[in-house]
Amino acid sequence: MRKAAQSVIWASWLQIVLAASLAALYFMGEPIITGVLMALLVPIVALGNALLMRNAWAILSFQEQMESIEQTMQGEAELNRKLRAQRHDFINHLQVVYSLLQLGEHSEAEEYLKRTYDDLKQVGALLRTRNQAVNALLAAKSMQAEQHHIRLSYTIKAALAELPVEDWQLCRVLGNLIDNALDAAGGQDEPCAEVSLWEELNSLCFAVSNNGPVIPAEIMERIFEPGFTTKGDRGTGMGLYIVRSLMEQWGGHIEAVSRPGMTKFIGRIPIVSGQAIQYKPSE
Repeated sequence: MRKAAQSVIWASWLQIVLAASLAALYFMGEPIITGVLMALLVPIVALGNALLMRNAWAILSFQEQMESIEQTMQGEAELNRKLRAQRHDFINHLQVVYSLLQLGEHSEAEEYLKRTYDDLKQVGALLRTRNQAVNALLAAKSMQAEQHHIRLSYTIKAALAELPVEDWQLCRVLGNLIDNALDAAGGQDEPCAEVSLWEELNSLCFAVSNNGPVIPAEIMERIFEPGFTTKGDRGTGMGLYIVRSLMEQWGGHIEAVSRPGMTKFIGRIPIVSGQAIQYKPSE
């Protein structure tokens, strides 16, 4: 990755030097020499630009991989903290419920159990897959949603024991979609988002939805374009483009559906490598 960064720097400096040299020759009154050099140097500049773009993409991918790994580690730490806290508090919860029942405070005991069960259920949902990286990502996003007072729920019906793609790459896709969902839902009175994972006969499927504003049809047609964003200075316009690029690279498919009160991104990845998804639009 260091070599890629150095190549980008050298290519940039080379083009600056060449442009300055051509400008100097032109103003010195050497149009013929300038024209000859221009004809010789155009392929070099084109090659330099291609190298620049390739290495810039490699650097961007590496940076996102590092961010995904960092996010996974944060998620693992949060999940571990919750499990330790629940283990520590379990006896205390039993003592409180027992005391409330002894005092005849059955409604209070029921309410206390409900709050405790909701917390246990949330952690249980984050442990339903057998993939540590995905579990950690879900835990990190759950913490992120909680910090922004957004209700994030999970429906997990896939073990993910054997992924058809690298787990950190799947986390890139899910992470981008969940971030967008939380951002879209954030401005609502009762913001909520949902992540679903399930398996079909030949594909691993996921859906990420939110109750944010509807995406207009003219924008929907462009949301997967590189550089297109509706977030202004807060967005790069690369998130959904990367998601679609990865899905197509895997032979999968992703689509977006938006109507008032619900926007959903649905993706399918073939379980067998090299087998493309036969796309059927969702209703």
